[in-house]
Amino acid sequence: MNKNNMKEGYGIEYYANGNKYKGNFKNDKYDEYGIIYLTNGVIYESEFKNGYLEGYGIVKYIDGEYE
Repeated sequence: MNKNNMKEGYGIEYYANGNKYKGNFKNDKYDEYGIIYLTNGVIYESEFKNGYLEGYGIVKYIDGEYE
């Protein structure tokens, strides 16, 4: 947390629906590299900027396929 009580730097955020984010935060938002783990087994790796996806990412499916 920074002085304004916002998430800053590397961390993990858990959601009530079982999803999870592991990665960097800046001003309480996803920033730089992060991974989103969905409850259905899908994993999404990407760069983020100001809380939004930035550029290309990798989607890994439970069966081992990715795009």
